[in-house]
Amino acid sequence: GHQDKSPQNCVLMAWSTWDGCSKTCGGGWQLRQRDVEKPAAHGGRPCLGDLSEGRPCSTYACDDSDCTLGAWSAWSTCYAGGEQRIRSRTITRPASSGGRPCGAGTGDLFVPLKETKSCGPAHTDCRVSAWSGWDACDRTCGPGQQQRHRQVQQYPLDGGLPCPVSLRELRACEVSQCDAVNCQVTSWGEWGVCSVDCGAGQQTRDRQIDRPAVGEGTRCDYSLSETRACSDDGGGSMPNCGVVNCVWGSWTAWSGCTCSCGGGQRTRNRHIAQTPQNGGGMCRPMHKEEIEPCNTHSCLQSSCRDGAWGMWQEWSPCSASCTGGLRYRHRKMETEANECGKPAEGLSRAIEPCNEHAHCAGDVDCSFDSWTQWSACTRTCDGIKRRSRRIAVYGRGHGKYCMGALKETSPCHPDPGMHAPRACRPVKDQDCQMGQWTQWGACDVTCGGGQRTRSRSVDQEAQGQGLTCHESLTETKGCAQQECHAIGPKVNCEWSVWSQWGAC
Repeated sequence: GHQDKSPQNCVLMAWSTWDGCSKTCGGGWQLRQRDVEKPAAHGGRPCLGDLSEGRPCSTYACDDSDCTLGAWSAWSTCYAGGEQRIRSRTITRPASSGGRPCGAGTGDLFVPLKETKSCGPAHTDCRVSAWSGWDACDRTCGPGQQQRHRQVQQYPLDGGLPCPVSLRELRACEVSQCDAVNCQVTSWGEWGVCSVDCGAGQQTRDRQIDRPAVGEGTRCDYSLSETRACSDDGGGSMPNCGVVNCVWGSWTAWSGCTCSCGGGQRTRNRHIAQTPQNGGGMCRPMHKEEIEPCNTHSCLQSSCRDGAWGMWQEWSPCSASCTGGLRYRHRKMETEANECGKPAEGLSRAIEPCNEHAHCAGDVDCSFDSWTQWSACTRTCDGIKRRSRRIAVYGRGHGKYCMGALKETSPCHPDPGMHAPRACRPVKDQDCQMGQWTQWGACDVTCGGGQRTRSRSVDQEAQGQGLTCHESLTETKGCAQQECHAIGPKVNCEWSVWSQWGAC
């Protein structure tokens, strides 16, 4: 086959770990080496640099001393699926001849140098990003507002400090003065459907601010919603209902989750929509509020999280029942982008024309809007999803009136006729299992007091409700305690520097 003849530069290996010091105290020397990993070929650049390096070591005096342990490091972040964390410490000075080994006087022959424990509950404080720059003023003239925002980068866990209340700030701005404009509102919309079909009920109508006041113009001081008692088509009282049984209302939408990850809760509630009248039956005792877990996924995911809008609210009633009007809908920010995610794009408020083709005279048939998209599933396993629609055009006169559901629910995860997702299948409980200890390592000296170590690892991480590990991963003990009879001062042991971290 064809061989690559392009120039290849020489490549050096990484440095080895430092060799042991030539002396344990009083000043010594240690070396490290590296080699050529790939020689130059086809005219490539040769390697430049040393293949061996040395440095002084064990520079402290050779006095008698006891073994001294360093402080424990901070616990590491959770690993292995978020179940375990580790910490370690080192021997800052081994015992010299005549000194006491590590662990002496504690009654413990073995001294742990590395420990592991379950992640368990750990306090994590809320962390937010710095404030963004101020947005452009929302008015090209006259008094306006501009805002800036910041995002939650880490939500509090297990009693950590809470997030600040304000994630957005507003301040006044004015690019330039402009002529005075009085506040204007739209015309009243049609009266809504009566809250009951008989007896005493209420109906409402709404209007919107069409143009805010500018400059010295008259400020908005109008009612935007009205309610009145229902009446029949002739203007009289609604018909008597007779015996009316109690009826529970529909559940509200689920509230936002209390945590973005690591497990939170959300709630929903309902109320009695129809009280009993004229001897009607009482409502059966039922739950008025429900609570369920949410966002149970681990907080240790390091992937970027983009911002996302929540579902649109339902459209408001049309501002005019014929020859064209306007209607509105809103949505809220459901997920804030983290430090590396993309902010959500789009508007929080939408406006569209309505009833453009409805004539103001004659009979009009009622018609529905299209169904919204199905909502996200309420649970990762055995949840429900919802969708809704509104009446786009209300019937009038002898036209047809709408009949049918305005809201629908459907099971999800799994969907009807589908198998359950793999993650929803039962998980077998498995306790954490530690591996066997390795053989004790060779003593680092032949006399005068030294140390030897052994280690083990986690063979099986805990699964489901299994018990997690809380045991040492590395141990050390004293060795070669006999005195050295060579001529010269007593010599202390010293740790070498750490090697490079291995691959993750």
